[in-house]
Amino acid sequence: MIKTATMPHAQHKASEEQTIGQMLTAWLQGEFARLFPTSNPHLARVQVVPTLSSTHGDYQSNAAMILAKVLQRGPRELAQAFVAQAGRPESVAQLDAVAPGFINIHLDNAWLADHLMAMFEDEHLGVAPIGRGRTVILDYSSPNVAKPMHIGHIRSTVIGNALDRLHRFLGYRVIADNHLGDWGTQFGILIMGYRHFVDPQALQENPIAELERIYVRSYE
Repeated sequence: MIKTATMPHAQHKASEEQTIGQMLTAWLQGEFARLFPTSNPHLARVQVVPTLSSTHGDYQSNAAMILAKVLQRGPRELAQAFVAQAGRPESVAQLDAVAPGFINIHLDNAWLADHLMAMFEDEHLGVAPIGRGRTVILDYSSPNVAKPMHIGHIRSTVIGNALDRLHRFLGYRVIADNHLGDWGTQFGILIMGYRHFVDPQALQENPIAELERIYVRSYE
């Protein structure tokens, strides 16, 4: 009979602070510690990651290959021993031991549906507030207002704003600055150019184009 290991339910507060991969990693480390106590000092290196192909399950770990030398067992033999003896959490439907020593994990569809529904019903979609108590400063767009704007400024503005909103969603305190740069060397040059090179008629007809012309002219 398969023993059921303890693992947070999808709607449990603790699970909201972890990804599925993190929850499975904690479970895998705990089961290795229980079944093979001498592996304890090396368990920090053990992780669970998504598989590259669904034919190998949903997640997998090379824990047996990492711990084989420590436990003086063959990697595949160790993986098979783990699969045979480990207690499965409700999230895991099936465990496989495959060459050269991978442990493949198949998620339980009912648990996964429950987990996804809990994420859907959560205001933050189950995303952990990893930035809580931390501050991020974003300086983006920041066009040189001594020159006309162009499509590149729109790109950096959109990317910057997306980063702003993503970090806020993750719980960060965000200070977003679109620094216009309306002082400094470039304006000294523009003022000098205005005094020496401006064409009053051109300035009246198309002020932006004339300011750009004298800005470039001032560098010649």
